Amino acid sequence: MSALDALPSLAYVMCKKKQGYSYFIKYDCNIWDSVKKRPSKLNPVIIGKIMPPDGSGVICFTPEYIKEHPILKTSAIERRLSPNTNKWEFRELSLEEGHKVFSTELHQAQHKVSAVRSIGTYLLYMHLLQSDPLLAALKHIFPDCWDKLLSVAFYCIDCAYGCIALHYERYSTDTKLPYQQPLSPKVLTTLFQSVSEAQVRSFLADYT
Repeated sequence: MSALDALPSLAYVMCKKKQGYSYFIKYDCNIWDSVKKRPSKLNPVIIGKIMPPDGSGVICFTPEYIKEHPILKTSAIERRLSPNTNKWEFRELSLEEGHKVFSTELHQAQHKVSAVRSIGTYLLYMHLLQSDPLLAALKHIFPDCWDKLLSVAFYCIDCAYGCIALHYERYSTDTKLPYQQPLSPKVLTTLFQSVSEAQVRSFLADYT
């Protein structure tokens, strides 16, 4: 049995961009709402969350839904736009498809799952840095926090989350980074405040 068989036949995604996630909701059927004069969903039930607010990503199912479908305890299902049809599709993720699975607990989810992190960006940037003095300069001037600074730089370049400090924790959950632990907005502020002007000048001198 495939984990995809555990998906409901009728479901939709409700994006909550301000909250930074999307709801994955199953329902029985469409009905006509005579009061609102529009179609509506009958018996909608939230069965999971998708951390990126655009509705694409790994579905973190609720404990209740996982109890009904135990196969989801050991499987990761991604909702994404098909590169061929540009329509939404679901797929089970595998190492061969360019993702690396880390066994951990997603702090946004309510159950233990395999956190699937994208590694493409990380591999690309680290490959480019092999012939760039930036990495050596960072390690020389910021020996205690170079990996955190580089991770934040990756986040800013990627910019899929809008470069908002509040969203960094989620980004670090989804993406392979030099420093993998989540950094809260408060920790990020402290990190930036710890960088002195003298260190910036030294870094620029080292880098150039």
